Amino acid sequence: SHLLWPTDGLRVAEGQALQVITQAADDKGLARVDLLVDGALVQSSPIEGAPTASTVVQVWTPWTSGERRITTVAYDVAGNASTPDSAAVPEFFAYVVPSEIFSLAVRDALAISLAVMSAVRPAW
Repeated sequence: SHLLWPTDGLRVAEGQALQVITQAADDKGLARVDLLVDGALVQSSPIEGAPTASTVVQVWTPWTSGERRITTVAYDVAGNASTPDSAAVPEFFAYVVPSEIFSLAVRDALAISLAVMSAVRPAW
């Protein structure tokens, strides 16, 4: 198997879905591609029809910070495993989407404005 994406060093936000793309080929036909994260099986994707070449897209979402090693292994119809291919994906990080920052800023500004307006009542 050949891991096309992600590549070594790709930074991914915690909680953000990551597409893992693997290209595999075998003259006997392909049966499945396994996705492992830090050596643990995360997903096994069957390949229908036993083609001799296939590109498989799997989705994995990191829920914790820290470096992860993403590995894919293809299996042929006889059960033989390919040489694993992997990438180190360092420094996962938590993030706030810019729209969330704007939303928080507007909400906080509105709350502060309302508090000031209720504390300062005009004397007319």
